[in-house]
This record gives sequence, structure tokens and C-alpha cells, in this order.
Amino acid sequence: MLVGAGLLIQTFLKLREQYSGLQPENVLTLRTVLSGSKYPEQPQRAAFYGQVLERVKSLPGVVAAGYTTTVPLEWKGGTSGFFPEGRTVERAQSEGLSYDANHRRVSADYLKTMGIPLRQGRFLDDGDNERTMPVAIINETMARQYWPGENAVGKRFTLGDPGEQAPWLTIVGVAGDVRQMGVDEPVKAEMYFPYQQVKDRQFLRRAIWQLVLRPIP
Repeated sequence: MLVGAGLLIQTFLKLREQYSGLQPENVLTLRTVLSGSKYPEQPQRAAFYGQVLERVKSLPGVVAAGYTTTVPLEWKGGTSGFFPEGRTVERAQSEGLSYDANHRRVSADYLKTMGIPLRQGRFLDDGDNERTMPVAIINETMARQYWPGENAVGKRFTLGDPGEQAPWLTIVGVAGDVRQMGVDEPVKAEMYFPYQQVKDRQFLRRAIWQLVLRPIP
């Protein structure tokens, strides 16, 4: 019994450490559903989200706010295939690697609002928009798994297969790991993209964005 209790305590301590930065008791989330007919284009949607964030951040007691396609523990889906620059399909097959990671679209301050730490590089900012170079932030697990022994910041990858001629995304930061899929699920490779750089119209129409607020404790 003592051994079992000790293992249980260790598990709780690990979970607490995993989520200590998130402080979910001080976070409020709200779903935002936009009409596809009223907001058919990305610039209109980006302007709406930007106005909401600007107004929310000015509310008394709010210290941070951000948008995301999903918050931790809510959804176990949302993965996308990708391919690192300089790799070949033959190398991937020989190494037994499946290039796949959680795919999250977020606003500039989302990671800060959730308390997800930055390990390397920089956070996303409002300058990461449709007119600038496509960028991404990845988590520590993705960096270790696909760029072992290397600095992942500055590396590039593309969504989908290399033959699809999708734009290359440059990694500008590495964020701390978060158990997105569940407290009993292992951390999965994860990538965060600026919502202002979304160009997939089908994705825009079906996406339900979540507004995340952090009030003064």
C-alpha cells in the first residue's frame, strides 16, 4: 500500500508539473462562431478577431487574451502531416518516421495567455500575417523527434507531401510541452501557426475559434 501510495503521489506531482504553467483555474474560454456568408474571406475574419482581442484586453481585470482552434484536453484530433526540408521520402521510410503532429492555429498572445513557456527562439507576434513569411512554433517533443541534436529554430518544413508545392514554413520558436490529448496520454509533437496566415477557405469556414482570457488572479 505504501509503495502504491508513493507511486500515486509521484504521478500527481508529474501532472501538476506538466500543467503548472497553464494555471487553468485562472483561464476563461469562449467559443466564437462566425457566419461563413458574413465573413467569407480571411482578412474579414482576421479583422474581427483582432477587434475582439483589442477590446477584451482593454477590459478591467484582463491581463492577457488570445485565440486558438482548441485548448488543451478538449480535443484529441487536429493532426497534420508535414515534411522537413532536406529530407527524402526514402529516408523517412528507412528511419521509420511518420511525419505527423498536432496542428493548432493561434493568435500572437495565445501561448503567453495559457502560460506555455518559450524554450528557444521567439513567440508569434502581430507581424506574422498574410503579407509576411509563413512561420510556426513547435513544441519540444517535435524538435527532439524530428531534429534530434540540432537547433530546430530556423529549420523549415511544409504541410502535406513535398511534391504538393505547399509553402515552406520557418520555425521561429520552440515552446514547452503540454499534454494536449489528455492527462494520461503521452505528449505528442505539436505545431502552432499564426491564425492571420490561414489561407485554407474550407478550414476557415468550419473552424470554431476559442477566445482565451486570463483575468487578474
